[in-house]
Amino acid sequence: MKSNMLIEENQSRFSYSQLRKNWFIAGLVKVLLGIETIIIVLYILNIIFYKAINPIDFHLNFLELLLETDTLNLTIILSMPILLTAVGSSFNERAGVINIGVEGIMVWGAWATAYFTYQTGNAWKGVLGAVFFGLLISLLHAVFTITLKAEQIVTGVAVNFLALGLTEVLTNLIWDTSYSPPGMKTPKRVDLFDIPVIGSILKLLRFSTYYDVPVIGDVLEKLPDFMVAFNNHHGLIYLAILLIPLSHILLFHTSIGLRMRVIGEHPQTAATAGISVRKYQYFAVLISGVFASLGGAALVFTTTSFKTDMVNGRGFMGLAAMIFGKWTIIGSVFAALFFGFFLSLKVKLQISLPGFRVPIPFIQMIPPVVAILTLAGFIGRARPPKAIGKPYDPTES
Repeated sequence: MKSNMLIEENQSRFSYSQLRKNWFIAGLVKVLLGIETIIIVLYILNIIFYKAINPIDFHLNFLELLLETDTLNLTIILSMPILLTAVGSSFNERAGVINIGVEGIMVWGAWATAYFTYQTGNAWKGVLGAVFFGLLISLLHAVFTITLKAEQIVTGVAVNFLALGLTEVLTNLIWDTSYSPPGMKTPKRVDLFDIPVIGSILKLLRFSTYYDVPVIGDVLEKLPDFMVAFNNHHGLIYLAILLIPLSHILLFHTSIGLRMRVIGEHPQTAATAGISVRKYQYFAVLISGVFASLGGAALVFTTTSFKTDMVNGRGFMGLAAMIFGKWTIIGSVFAALFFGFFLSLKVKLQISLPGFRVPIPFIQMIPPVVAILTLAGFIGRARPPKAIGKPYDPTES
């Protein structure tokens, strides 16, 4: 009897691992097909608006641009706001609460970062200001949706509209324009290679260290140097990278995370087991607010200035990345990097591709179109938590 149970358990584990492997391969194939489709569409647009060039040369130049270290570096920078929002949203949605107000919380986070940084002259105090506003706005959202049982999507939309309106009013009152003065201080950049002991190890991982090696060096020169791309960023980006494994452990390898996930699936069952459903939902929504505000801070540090329209849908892209990532932390991170890649592509295509003259609006359409295709299920079907969006009612059985 016991041996049969062990066999069944091993078979279930094998099938689950195979399912995850197959999902990853299928997703990778679709991503590659999507990139190829974009290359073909851009080539056709280039013929229409500029001139015809050799399709093989266009493909090779495009692939070379994709594999540049600068492209990877830019991808990391531009994906951070989306990544932080996606990771934070995984918590509240796993606990059964929808928070599309993360777009507005990102706006508040960006505004608070700029304001407090200018007032104090310290970028990290600006980050603390962003976290304070993230907690405040997410608490407001939690009160309305969890305690007062208001419609979650409507409340999120209200948060977004209020953020856009109020930050514009405050920005005009403080700086007499719709943007803050440029040249804002940012957290100090960190050269990983200068860190004692660790820096020496990281230098060994640089591809450029082996460029002089016959054959291998020629191959590595054609690939993006990951260590160089991850080096010399400001401190908030490294804080975000550190939060990724911590968030994964909290949500999937602790009792707190288990309770959140149970609440998102069966809140009545969780309550029967003695779990305070509303307490954990509040906690999850507050976490999402903190992460979204940090996303706003990361965005304003990229441009070193606040503008009222600077978030420009990145909060919604974070939600799309979370869905793309199947409501998991690691999946959300890779999905955010995927979107960040297309944002970097939007920048690189305008300046780095020989013989390419497609009008800028067409290039700017790439990231939102990719997000729409993702939400439409192009990458693959995703099943949300069963109780998501449903206010918890203790009287229901």
